[in-house]
Amino acid sequence: MPSQPNLTTVVVIAPDKLSGQIYFDEFKKKYPDSILVFAKVRPRILSTPNDININRDNHGVGQDIANNIQKYSLRGYRNFAVACNTAAYSHYAQYLQRILQWRKIKLTLVNSRNIDTLNSRTRHPDENFLLTNTSAIKIIFSSKDMPLFLGTYPLTQYLTRQKFNTLIKSKHDDLAKLVQQIIWHVKAIGGDDTSTSGISIDELLNPKIFDQRILQLGQSLQLLGHKTFIVGCTELPYAFKHLHRLMPNYHFKTIDPATLVSEIYKIITS
Repeated sequence: MPSQPNLTTVVVIAPDKLSGQIYFDEFKKKYPDSILVFAKVRPRILSTPNDININRDNHGVGQDIANNIQKYSLRGYRNFAVACNTAAYSHYAQYLQRILQWRKIKLTLVNSRNIDTLNSRTRHPDENFLLTNTSAIKIIFSSKDMPLFLGTYPLTQYLTRQKFNTLIKSKHDDLAKLVQQIIWHVKAIGGDDTSTSGISIDELLNPKIFDQRILQLGQSLQLLGHKTFIVGCTELPYAFKHLHRLMPNYHFKTIDPATLVSEIYKIITS
């Protein structure tokens, strides 16, 4: 941990170990002095971002993330990222902002609407920045190749309502649910909580079932003609590396929001 935090240090807060480390590695490429901390994870029920305020299980995780932001803010750290695309989405981030406001901690949310303004003004010495994935995902979707978003089922539902390119939008709800099952597999492999998945731990840790589901997804996406994917859940980069080994002749491109988030942070910290 750096003894003297500076404006380029990013504190990455991860609810899950395996995917959190993968997400953090993207930041380390550009910010070598960044640090990784883990929030406590209680058994939680997946919910849409709009439901975060009333979901007791996600509320607990949110409190733990807020506790870490407060802890490191008081130590002088000013840049924060959450290694979870659902938790870093705008509604959840606003929830974190309210918690910290009650605690007299100023948290500014960085998104696609205010990034230029923030870049042109003087930063207050006590101001903390949390980059939301809204900015990253909107920039990705503005690209010409119209990538397909893959992520947790609730977040996929939410982005479908926002007119983004998803499996649900293209009437492939079954594949969207298959992606969610694969996410639970990776959580189990990383030793993270899966108690609310509705799937037994033995099934989630069964490598043959994992391979079958990865292959089913890959073959279905290939038949549909998809070649560019936003890996919109931090578990999916691991899953797609596994898919590449199983289907080496399927030439696809993945876009990791963590990479773009770290690029946008470069604008803020410069």
